[in-house]
Amino acid sequence: MHQDLNLEDPQSFNEKIQWMKLNDSTPLKGQLSDKLLVRDYVEERVGDQVLLPVLGIWDNPEDIDFDALPEKFALKASHGSGFNIIVTDKSRINRKEIIEKLKFWLSLDFSYEAFEMHYQYNHPRVFAEPYLDGFESGDLIDYKVFHFNNGPDIIEVMRDRSSGRLKVAYYDENWEPVDLHRNDQPRTFDCPRPHFLQEMLDYSAKLAEEFSFVRVDWYETNNKLYFGEMTFTPAAGIFKFEDEKYDRWLGSRIILPVEY
Repeated sequence: MHQDLNLEDPQSFNEKIQWMKLNDSTPLKGQLSDKLLVRDYVEERVGDQVLLPVLGIWDNPEDIDFDALPEKFALKASHGSGFNIIVTDKSRINRKEIIEKLKFWLSLDFSYEAFEMHYQYNHPRVFAEPYLDGFESGDLIDYKVFHFNNGPDIIEVMRDRSSGRLKVAYYDENWEPVDLHRNDQPRTFDCPRPHFLQEMLDYSAKLAEEFSFVRVDWYETNNKLYFGEMTFTPAAGIFKFEDEKYDRWLGSRIILPVEY
């Protein structure tokens, strides 16, 4: 359903994300939305124990030494969203195709894809990380902590992302189900309480304390907690809620910064 945006006095979650896209796209947000530049900030605020090792960084994908990488790994672009290649069997990949895809991604200015202008402060590069167990089976769960400056966190939980049958659920800080419904991502499963829930919440608060809102992503695997990324404008502020009440409910948890 089409809805007019009220950017003079934004009230809903989508309106406030759109307002921040226009008025609060700072260099710091650009640094922290870059998957490599954010690492120093995470290490300073919560420690490097939550950071996945980096297996290599390249400005030019032609320089990737595939022979030096393990049999399973992830290749990512440091800017934007969705620029990921998960390799589960190195012997079966087409290296030339991967290089061309990575070169194309690096050529994109993601800040203009949905006018998320803080991405202009990214430094687009390619990097490799270890493969996380559970990705192929769908058992790897993505915990997305929505941290607000005027209300408790909400955790969006996703699994089976690789299968094309994405499952989604929402919980509060006490791991009670949250009555939140999106048309594009309906609630589809019950998720056990994560072992590192309190650490996720505590670390997210430390990483988010300077901001009105940010989503901080985490993974649990092999009895360890790993940081994923920080996202300031999830879904580019175009969430498709089942009912407008959910949009306004989340929006009430954000107090916008003073416009400058």
